Amino acid sequence: MVASSLSAEDVQRLRHAFVEMDTDGSGSVSYAELGAALRTAGLPEDGVSKLAEVLDEDGDGQISYEEFVAVAA
Repeated sequence: MVASSLSAEDVQRLRHAFVEMDTDGSGSVSYAELGAALRTAGLPEDGVSKLAEVLDEDGDGQISYEEFVAVAA
C-alpha cells in the first residue's frame, strides 16, 4: 500500500538498493548485510542496531523488502 504512493522510479531505486544489500540472495537483509552496506557507503556503523530495529518491524532478525519499503517511503 505504501509503495503505491511512490513513483515507479522510486520503487525501482528502492528495489535496487535492497537487492544490493541482500548479498546472499535470501530475499531479506540481515543485520550483518545492513552493516556491510553502510560500510560500503562510507557511513558509520555505530547505529546499525538501532536502524535495524526500526527497519525490522516484525522483530525476526531479518529485514524484508516490504519492511524496507514501508520505512523508506
